[in-house]
This record gives sequence, structure tokens and C-alpha cells, in this order.
Amino acid sequence: MGKIKVTISPESPRKFAKEQTRQKAIDAAWYLFANNKYAEVTVRDIAQLMGKSTGAFFASFTSKEEAFAAVVTEGYAEYEKAATDYLAHHTVNDETIGKFVVRILGIDHENLERLNLLRTEMEISMTAKPEESLLNKRKQFLYDLLLSHYDQDRAVGLYLDFAWALHLDDCREAHALPVLGSRMGMIDRSLKSELSSL
Repeated sequence: MGKIKVTISPESPRKFAKEQTRQKAIDAAWYLFANNKYAEVTVRDIAQLMGKSTGAFFASFTSKEEAFAAVVTEGYAEYEKAATDYLAHHTVNDETIGKFVVRILGIDHENLERLNLLRTEMEISMTAKPEESLLNKRKQFLYDLLLSHYDQDRAVGLYLDFAWALHLDDCREAHALPVLGSRMGMIDRSLKSELSSL
């Protein structure tokens, strides 16, 4: 039997090491941003937690702001997982779209660190241009995710707009138990009636 020849590009180990360093930077930044005030976290802090030099940090990111944006974006995977878990046991239709939206947004309350990151994102977004706002990008991601599972853009838009506003209120108020689910239940009927009149 002939031997299989495997060719490894000299670039592959370097690329793998670079990806590992970038992931270490994201993990360190996630921990620091989730447990400290944003203004108090420095690039040096992130590099120190990575166990690397600031040069290693800058090989992956140009700034603390860029690292924070990467932390936020990586967190989107949790929304996708929540959607997949929900869809394994439920279908999304006119009757269940509200519950689907609440389930996906509810993961932000599942641990304090994730909630702290969202609060930091809210603070940063207050001074950002709308097109640069991480909060607006998160909402657009959620809209696209919901629309990919329920092809009714008017319904998705209405539910997400209401739920998003309530969700951010919950985050600002730091409710021990989020009230999004109960408040969404109260407005669910009015949204359904508005949609049926279209």
C-alpha cells in the first residue's frame, strides 16, 4: 500500500499560532471587560492576562475598542445556540414568535458577566455614531437571526423592537429576575392584533 503524502504549508503553523493568540486576547478581554469598568481596562491588562506582551495583543487588534467589539461579536454565537435549542422542541409561528424572541434575548441574563458586557456595550453605544454602534449591530444580527427562522419581517421587526426596548430596560435596571417575559406577555396580544390588521 502506498504512503499518503501530506504537505503542510509553512504558513499553516504561523496562521494557527496567530489564531491562538487572537483567541487568547479575546478570552482575556472578555474576562476583564465583564468584571471591571470598561475605562479601567487597559491593553497592558489584557496582554498580562494573556501571558504575552502588548506586542502580541497588537498583532491581533489595533486597540482596546477593537478587542471589545470582537468580544461582543463572539457572544452572538450564544444567541444562535439559544435559537437552535428552542427550535429543537418548538416551531416558530404567529403564536410563538414572542416566546422565541424572549428565549433568545433571555440568555443575556443567564450570567452576570454576559449582562455586564451588555451594559458596557450600552454605555459605549451612547457616544457612538449610529452606524458604528455595537448595540445597533447586535440588534441587526438578532433581526437577521430571527428572520432566518420566521420569514415574516413585519412580525419579527415589531416583536424585536418591543422586546429590545424592554430588554435594555431590564439590563439598565439590573433586575435580579428579568421581567422581559412577563411584560412581553402583556403586549403580545396588542402586537398580534396590530399584525392581523395589516
